[in-house]
Amino acid sequence: MHLFIFSRLLMVLLFAGLFLPVRYSCAQESELKQVEQSKELSFIDPRQHRLKLPFKLINNLIVIPIQINNSDTLNFILDTGLNTSIICELSTGESLNLNYAREIQLQGLGAGQSLEAIHTYGNQINVSGIKGINQDYFVLLNNIFHLSNKLGYKIHGILTFNVFNAFIVEINYEDEEIIFHDPGHFRYRKNTRNYITLPLIIHETKPYIHLKIQLNDGRLIPIKVLFDTGASNSLWMDFNSIPDFTMPDGAQPSFLGSGLSGEVFGHLARFDKVYLDHFELEDVVVSLPDSNSIIHAIGMDNRNGSVGAEILRRFNIIIDYPNELITLSKNSKFSDPFSHNMTGIELIAPYPGMNYYTVSQLRENSPGEKSGIKINDEIISINHQDATDLTLNEIYKLFQSKEGKKLKIVVNRDGERIRLIVELERFI
Repeated sequence: MHLFIFSRLLMVLLFAGLFLPVRYSCAQESELKQVEQSKELSFIDPRQHRLKLPFKLINNLIVIPIQINNSDTLNFILDTGLNTSIICELSTGESLNLNYAREIQLQGLGAGQSLEAIHTYGNQINVSGIKGINQDYFVLLNNIFHLSNKLGYKIHGILTFNVFNAFIVEINYEDEEIIFHDPGHFRYRKNTRNYITLPLIIHETKPYIHLKIQLNDGRLIPIKVLFDTGASNSLWMDFNSIPDFTMPDGAQPSFLGSGLSGEVFGHLARFDKVYLDHFELEDVVVSLPDSNSIIHAIGMDNRNGSVGAEILRRFNIIIDYPNELITLSKNSKFSDPFSHNMTGIELIAPYPGMNYYTVSQLRENSPGEKSGIKINDEIISINHQDATDLTLNEIYKLFQSKEGKKLKIVVNRDGERIRLIVELERFI
């Protein structure tokens, strides 16, 4: 199972308290077999051939509203990188009935132990005009990740393979819209210089593509990567899978985030160029986790890494599982520079939905640490703008804006207001 979290940017999973009344039904073997064989997603209106749905783009992650077993509306991330959907967080007052439960262990990125979860069968789903029956979910039981807090937006889970397998899915990152197409009625446009169609390799429900990377020494290397809409970084690489790989100039040791199996450490670096067919991306930020962090996530699929939404958002994309194709067309974000957090400050939102932020991590010797900011400081304002008027997305855009830019930050520390200046400094 793939799940990788890069500090602020990628997904972290949480089950916040046992507020989920799961029904532990002892399903008979025949019932379970029927559930496994009759999973289905379709348009509620059988005459419909396409459905357009707006989404929210939160730190490059696509968030859509869904209902499970007639529940209240829940917010799920749309993710190609997992093969079974996950329910990771419910708050007090939120309830959900799930059938046919059994306990399982999950293992992913990180150097720690496996996670306990519940695997449920036979659930129904409604996605604004799409219905699904006999859907599977993993319910995480340990409160070790904090997705809503990290993203500053209420997130209940992750929606994955079945949605992509049932439809041709068109993602417009520019307009923040997604269109689900009936595969039998979809027609491709002709290729142009800015519109390419590539083979999509489906292996055990997960999609892979081939691309090329150019290293500092000039070598152009073909690689196989997981096509991962649920990862908001640009690229992570298993450098041990590249023959004669040397760490790029300027690479910096870093805490990269958290995975299903614990904290992930490694290096942040830049590749000179990344090629998707003839599309050329320059000076791309790449994460290089160490071998202990990825030992449970590599090997079976023979991949070299994953390409995430910091690259994917620069295109409008058609994901075609039925015909095993992926289509990319450049949008207005294509030439955006690959930026990173130049303060070294990581924030969380203790109360998702409220614009209230505290410092959760500080990179050692970073501009944030040098300025005097400390962990647990409450952010009051940035450049004279109240933090209550800023989303977490907007704050991180300020943190990534321009090397040399000075941010005037006011924090509350133990009841005292402290004024600090943080000068943005390119880390890699």
